[in-house]
Amino acid sequence: MSTFLMFVVAARINKNFAPIIAKSPLEKEVSFKIRHDVFATELGLEPENNLKLERNHSDDYAVHCLMTMKSSHLPCGTIRLVSPYNSNQLLPIVEYCSESITNMAYHPRNFPVNEVCEISRLAIPAVFRRRSSDIKSDATAVRITDLGVTNKQVRMFPFISVALYLCVTAIGLSTGKRHFYIMAEPSLARSMRKIGIELKQIGDVVEYHGKRAAYYINREMFFAKVKRPFVWLVRRMVKQIEATPIQYF
Repeated sequence: MSTFLMFVVAARINKNFAPIIAKSPLEKEVSFKIRHDVFATELGLEPENNLKLERNHSDDYAVHCLMTMKSSHLPCGTIRLVSPYNSNQLLPIVEYCSESITNMAYHPRNFPVNEVCEISRLAIPAVFRRRSSDIKSDATAVRITDLGVTNKQVRMFPFISVALYLCVTAIGLSTGKRHFYIMAEPSLARSMRKIGIELKQIGDVVEYHGKRAAYYINREMFFAKVKRPFVWLVRRMVKQIEATPIQYF
């Protein structure tokens, strides 16, 4: 992808999507409901429950981000940044997948607890993951367009995940985090490399909600190679986040 096309994509992400830091109980419930719909009902990775909310104890020390469509305010995805503030609060990658980290030089315990964080629980409702060609023949598309989503915006759906990852990175950078971890599919690492985000694989691929590996990136690594259009986009997000101070817990 050329630099010009990257600027076009970054500008369109900025035009079509708005990140919201979920602060109120209602906003957090929207995030937990999306997660339940995706992880429990759709994919069967978590047990369903009567509240239709998927959450765990790591959410108590996490910042939750909702991505919305600017034109309609529809929530189209969620992600969280787990940010421990004492040694009793573990990153999920340590609590559940510690054996997946084989390059011990990058183990979270090597860094101050207030400088580490983990990106996790990215969830995008099924209707926002469909290709525009699929949506045209789906009755669900009628409901979406009735709610103010245009066909041009539908073509932006594949970039929702990029917007979410950049948003949660902006949250971490704006709150002083230096060391970022993520359990991700290798395909995600390849996709992020296209925009200059070089995730360092620090362990073998293991079975954890699918085939995933432990990845690491720090502040310096991020800014060393990320493409200019996406640096611009992250800085836009940082300004928006700083304008509405984050309430952690």
